[in-house]
Amino acid sequence: MKSTKPQEGAKEALNEEENIDKIRDILFGVQVRDFETRFARLEKYFDEEMSKNRAETQKQFAKIEDLIEKHNASLSEKIYNEQDSRTASIKDLSEDLKIAAGELSKEISGLRDKTAANEAEIKKNLADRSNELAEMVKETQKETLASLETKADDLDDSKADRRSLAKAFNEIAQLLNGAEGKSGSD
Repeated sequence: MKSTKPQEGAKEALNEEENIDKIRDILFGVQVRDFETRFARLEKYFDEEMSKNRAETQKQFAKIEDLIEKHNASLSEKIYNEQDSRTASIKDLSEDLKIAAGELSKEISGLRDKTAANEAEIKKNLADRSNELAEMVKETQKETLASLETKADDLDDSKADRRSLAKAFNEIAQLLNGAEGKSGSD
């Protein structure tokens, strides 16, 4: 019967515990059940609020992520557009510079050709003018020489006329002297 005694002791301990629980339940049961109900409601309320807050936070994060993605996409598009615009502007400027360089090269070449043509024309005009002046100098020289020769001939002629005159006067004087000498001796 020893084996029944420990079982009986265990049963008694369980009965005592049940009795204590019953006493507690009688004394504090209403309050404990009330607190348990309140705690259960509070726990349920907090769980619902946490779920709502979690859902609201997730919505807000989703909105923020969406805004950030849209903003990033907008900025990326603006950057690509700006880059494309600048690339196009650089290409346009490069083309304009090539065109301007070509036109400037043509203008310089044209000015060089024009300068060479003007220089050739000036040289030709100078050569023509120099030839004309040389011709005029030769002509003037010929005219001056002809005039000098004419004057020299005239001077020679007038010298010859003076000599002839002097000779004639000498002859006349001799004749007169000779006639006077004859008449004085007569």
